[in-house]
Amino acid sequence: IGGGRVAVWNAFDESFLGELDDCVRLDISPGGLVATIGADGLVAVRDLWRDPQPVARRPAAVAEACSWAPDGATLAVAGDDGAIELFTPSLESLRRIHPGDAPLRGVTWSGDGSHLVAGGYDGTLVAMDGARPLWRRSDSRLWPRSIAIGGTTVACATFATRPHLIDLPSGGPATPGPAAAPSAAFRGGVLAAAGRVVTAGPPGDRTVLWEHDTRVGAVAALGDRVVASAAHRAIRLLVLAPDRPAAERGVTLRAPEPIRAVAVLGSPDAPVVVA
Repeated sequence: IGGGRVAVWNAFDESFLGELDDCVRLDISPGGLVATIGADGLVAVRDLWRDPQPVARRPAAVAEACSWAPDGATLAVAGDDGAIELFTPSLESLRRIHPGDAPLRGVTWSGDGSHLVAGGYDGTLVAMDGARPLWRRSDSRLWPRSIAIGGTTVACATFATRPHLIDLPSGGPATPGPAAAPSAAFRGGVLAAAGRVVTAGPPGDRTVLWEHDTRVGAVAALGDRVVASAAHRAIRLLVLAPDRPAAERGVTLRAPEPIRAVAVLGSPDAPVVVA
């Protein structure tokens, strides 16, 4: 919500649970663990549902960014010494990868967990295949504070008007395609948004769940029962019946600022929304 703060709500009684007040970077694992980087470079991992107290340690270098592997078993932390340190969810060090000497400011995994891409303060992007560098690209216009991988395309923020796109396997320029709609795996199909409408189900058999007043920017699912979507400052959350896409409970939360990402933790009986 700005100022290095993250707001947390208990969804159905709409109670505000508080803020994580020293969080300049954040990533949430598939199992609901919240990893944060503080302004002092401290890494923390919290299970907000079971125990809000963090397990924390300071890496060998000051941390700048973090990213969970797709299976949630490994946390990659980018440091100001140019190294990527890999941790377990309890923040036990697994190994260090040193792709270069320039301080790193961003890191992310590919969707299958086979590659890491990190970006440095000097405008350099490095793709890692395991511990082996795959390619390195430098451009003064790159701003690697924000890096994402979709399929085989790496997107990096820039100081220009649009992101820089790179083909992950080759490191060459990628041809931009249509923007992907917000989506998440759900019940053997997909929870997805198209404009203001949120739908769920397999291809050819989709059910409209609800429609926002504005364009949906993010969706999330918890198991096969809880779904959520965010559109501007509104977060819509539903608990669905076990055997059909019908709402058993629903609530709309209002955020003080526009929401860019949303996640649902906890259980269908007592979900917690992080946005």
